[in-house]
Amino acid sequence: MILLDIFKFINPEYLLKTYGAFVIFFILFVETGCMAFFLPGDSLLITAGLFCGSGLLGIDNVWILITAIALTTVAGDSLGYFIGTRIGVALYDKKDTWYFKQKYITQTREFYDKHGNKAIIIGKFAPIIRSIVPVLAGVGQLKFRRYISYSMIGAIIWATSMTLLGYYLFELAQTLGISQEKAKKNLHLFLLAVIFISLIPAGIGALKARKNAKNN
Repeated sequence: MILLDIFKFINPEYLLKTYGAFVIFFILFVETGCMAFFLPGDSLLITAGLFCGSGLLGIDNVWILITAIALTTVAGDSLGYFIGTRIGVALYDKKDTWYFKQKYITQTREFYDKHGNKAIIIGKFAPIIRSIVPVLAGVGQLKFRRYISYSMIGAIIWATSMTLLGYYLFELAQTLGISQEKAKKNLHLFLLAVIFISLIPAGIGALKARKNAKNN
C-alpha cells in the first residue's frame, strides 16, 4: 500500500487529474530548485501537453502553458544556483543515502566538464543532471547572468519540445480519424506512449554509462 501511495505522487496522470495545472509548476520548481530528481519532469511535461490538447488541463492555449513551464524552470534553476553558492560544497562530503548518491554528483560533474556551459542546455533532457547542474553551477561560482542565460535557452527548448510532443500526440490521433471522445476514453494508451518516450533518454544514458564502465 505504501508503494502504491508513493507511485501516485510520481504518476503524472494522477497528479494532473487530482491537483490540476498547479502541480506542474510546483513539481518543476522543486525538481530543478531542490535536486528532487525523483519527480516526474519529462513525463509530466509530455502528459501536460497531452491533457492540454485534449482539453482536460484547464489551460487551452499550449503556448501559455509552455511559457509558464519555461519561467518556472528558470525560477527553480535560480534557486538551485543560490543553494549551490551557499551550501553546495557540503554535498561532496555527504554520505550516500536512499535518496542521494555521490555518483550523481560525479556523473553530473563529468557531464558538465565534457560539455561546458552547453551542459546547462543539454542537461535539461536528463533527469538527474537537470536537477544537479544548477547547484554545481553555484558551487563553481559561474557568473549568475551567464548561467541564467543558458538556463533560459535550455528551459525554452525543453519546455517547448516536451510539451508539444504530448500535445501533438492527441492532435495526431484526430488526424488519423480517431474522434476526440474516443481518444479521451483511451487516454491510458496515450499515457503508455508518454511513459515509453520519457524513458528513452534515461535508457540511452544507462547504456552509455555501462559502455563507459566496460571501457574503463
